[in-house]
Amino acid sequence: MTDPEEGRAWQPVAQAQRFVVLDILRGVALLGVLLVNLLSDFRIPLAQHLLTFHTDLNGADRAVDVGIALLLFYGYGLGLAGRIGSAAVGVGVGVALYAVQLALSCWWLRRYRFGPVEWLWRSLTYGCRQPIRRP
Repeated sequence: MTDPEEGRAWQPVAQAQRFVVLDILRGVALLGVLLVNLLSDFRIPLAQHLLTFHTDLNGADRAVDVGIALLLFYGYGLGLAGRIGSAAVGVGVGVALYAVQLALSCWWLRRYRFGPVEWLWRSLTYGCRQPIRRP
């Protein structure tokens, strides 16, 4: 038996065979690698402050990320998974959503001690309602 691929040079995948969601995920992963490198190598105080502030909400931000992605890209939402033109557009949408979520997280954490998921978890753990508002 001979391999039909034998002797053929490597070629990129045809546009019809591409998965746009995977291109978007690759872009987001690349952005994450860039941010990790910036934070660990250059120690940018503003970026470190913003990312730390954003991640203090624990599970709430992750749940919102997944919820927004489901509503934007799957059929029971806007169904944009196959209709976004390029990976650059998908990454642009991701960065814009992250910026909005970052602003909302900063607003929330100025007023409240915990994110809503962490507050619920603490209340269930301690068996009584925990104070959520900042004094």
